[in-house]
Amino acid sequence: MLREKGISLIDLFVAIAISAILLGLGMPEFRHFTAKNSTDAATRQMFRHLQKTRELAVLSGNEMVFCGIDAEQKCVPDNMTKFVIFVDQNKNGRVDNDESIESELELDYPGEIRVNVSSKDYFRYFNNGETRPSGSIFLCPNNGDAKLIRRVSTNLSGRPYIARPRRDGIVVNADRSAINCEG
Repeated sequence: MLREKGISLIDLFVAIAISAILLGLGMPEFRHFTAKNSTDAATRQMFRHLQKTRELAVLSGNEMVFCGIDAEQKCVPDNMTKFVIFVDQNKNGRVDNDESIESELELDYPGEIRVNVSSKDYFRYFNNGETRPSGSIFLCPNNGDAKLIRRVSTNLSGRPYIARPRRDGIVVNADRSAINCEG
């Protein structure tokens, strides 16, 4: 009896069904993986731009400002359109017409970014590399996943750093309290 080689239609349907089930099981983990990579990339960009602001201040001998700005070119703590590095000659926390922007950063981040620098809305770096006041930038994901919250901070010597998560994957404030991205 001769038997033809190949697969039957039933074999094909079973293979497709198994593939669909496996794909469905892996999809939530894949979404978390891509969200984590997007958040980590935005965090590294913020870190690099704080470093760049410090380097420009030291190399140029000028006080340099790093902040998120709104449509009117004013430094704001949230709802910014982009981040800039500039010399704020009149110290008003705004990019005026006679002040040039040294660098711009537009992030494609699926969430909210907040700047918390004491009573200011910007980081001011001096020509010795220090920043006054020190502060933090918080990256808060739209999906509310606490394990995707990130914090980039500076110390008084001006060095930026990325806060490391605890063992449970949660990044906390300097006082070990949980970062609140609500409201």
